[in-house]
Amino acid sequence: MRRNENKDVELLAANRVYVKEGFKLLEQFRETITKYYYGEFKEINFEESFKAADTMNAFVEENTNNLIKDLISPDMLDKETRLVLINALYFKGTWEKEFKKAATHKTIFYGCHGENKEVEMIRKKGRHLYYEDQFYQFVMIPYKQADTFMCIALPKQKSNLLNQIDDFTGTMYMSLTDLATEQIVDINLPQFKLETSWNCNETLKKLGMPTAFSRFADFSGITEEEPLKISEVIQKACIEVNEEGTEAAAATAVVMIRATCMMDPEMPVSFIADHPFMYFIVRPYHRILFAGVYQ
Repeated sequence: MRRNENKDVELLAANRVYVKEGFKLLEQFRETITKYYYGEFKEINFEESFKAADTMNAFVEENTNNLIKDLISPDMLDKETRLVLINALYFKGTWEKEFKKAATHKTIFYGCHGENKEVEMIRKKGRHLYYEDQFYQFVMIPYKQADTFMCIALPKQKSNLLNQIDDFTGTMYMSLTDLATEQIVDINLPQFKLETSWNCNETLKKLGMPTAFSRFADFSGITEEEPLKISEVIQKACIEVNEEGTEAAAATAVVMIRATCMMDPEMPVSFIADHPFMYFIVRPYHRILFAGVYQ
């Protein structure tokens, strides 16, 4: 477990590998998890599926300030389960300059498919790193801890995020951050709390990992006892943004089973996030802690 904490910003990363009782792992795998991922190992009886799920979910809740609950369901576990790898990440940050509650106002948010809704919009004006091109407005809102930001990429066209998001690459993100310069920006951003849960199996297969889920998977670097394959990759995430700052958490479980088969800098820039946008919580050297879409 790694903890980076002060009164304004808290960052916690916790990794744990739950192993079937008596199942032998290679020492090199154990050393890698411990040395590079600050992880730990716990033996568990997966056949007692309800008890095992409760144990693992308690670990996730403890390390995400109770934001992530019920990551593991008992039906994911059985006598074939050999390993469950869990990663939990928690972040809580206070804005460097808070949004004044008196400036919060109601407005209409224009959804991707014409599903408009009323939202509470927080607002502040000040100097921020900002860039825009023909496609996006991009602003970096700092937290009190140095070099930690929430970055917002807002499409110029209200209904265009779904068309553009597939083309938004890591290179494009880095280019926007590198080109951003300090300008006076009038930021209008919805208060929001989002909770998501999804099974990553199909996404990972499409990204080039189909073999990892099949009987042809090669996880020989983990154990010599028997072949393994991935059965489930589950992720849950939660993020809340308000006048004071941001609280966010994410948890991922990998279940492995036995394998059988520019503008004038002195003029305020208007940044009104009243339609779908991408957000990123980032630390130095372009390290992205959380990323998502508000729509």
